[in-house]
Amino acid sequence: MIIKAGFLISYDYEYLKIALPLIYSCDDISEIYLAIDQDFKTWNDEDFTIPDSFFQWIKDFDTKKKITIYRDNFYVSELSTIDCDTRERRMLSERMGKCDWYIQIDSDEYIIDIQNFVNKLKQISKEMPGKELSVAGKIVMLFKENGDELYVVNPIKELIWLATNAPAYQYARANLEQELVKTDTLVVHQSWARSEAEISQKIRNWGHMKDFDVNQFYENWRVLDKTNYKNWKNFHPLTPNEWQSLSRIKGYQIKEFNKLSEFQMKTVVNYPFLSGFIKLLG
Repeated sequence: MIIKAGFLISYDYEYLKIALPLIYSCDDISEIYLAIDQDFKTWNDEDFTIPDSFFQWIKDFDTKKKITIYRDNFYVSELSTIDCDTRERRMLSERMGKCDWYIQIDSDEYIIDIQNFVNKLKQISKEMPGKELSVAGKIVMLFKENGDELYVVNPIKELIWLATNAPAYQYARANLEQELVKTDTLVVHQSWARSEAEISQKIRNWGHMKDFDVNQFYENWRVLDKTNYKNWKNFHPLTPNEWQSLSRIKGYQIKEFNKLSEFQMKTVVNYPFLSGFIKLLG
């Protein structure tokens, strides 16, 4: 069985240093592709830069020669940001070539226990042969970091499309006409847990910039703190009940996720911080 993975890389390239090692550690994933716009353009025609040192880090890290950097023109002025998003994912899947399973994620998405997820893909192939399928996991949504406090969406309900055996992306990475197989695989999504400058850049350029009032949502997020986080109820901008409330974790900072680059545990329960998320899951 051939399983390949692909990342979309843009202005938040630094997060790949956390996400990539988690994928790379799985020997069943034979190839990894990094899609980067050839002109360093976002889907909203903003310029970004990636230093040469980052590409050197990839070269030094790739001891097994699994990584291919895929450069192409992913910005099209006639398309919306979400259409550019979808188009890039289609182009990436074509560049990845034929395989049994295509995994696509973003640089700020950290799949916990990738080997377990790959084993599930193998099992699904045996149990549902010949069917065009998509496979989803559950998002651990990191919503805000405020000093030594971390705000996390709780309970964990939101799904994330992770893999498909027949890429025909119709809305970002979603294959809406395929049967969706849901798994309990956890994907820690850094998402909104960034600096104000990073969030401002994110909402100007991401695929959802036309889907809701991102500026108002940003202003609400900016003033979120320990005095008002309990007031945040059913607040997902597109599907409200997926984000029912927030939990506040004290004494923790995002930078500690760098520890995940060395994550090789068989279960997330054995990893000190992630065991807290298991408690949130009940």
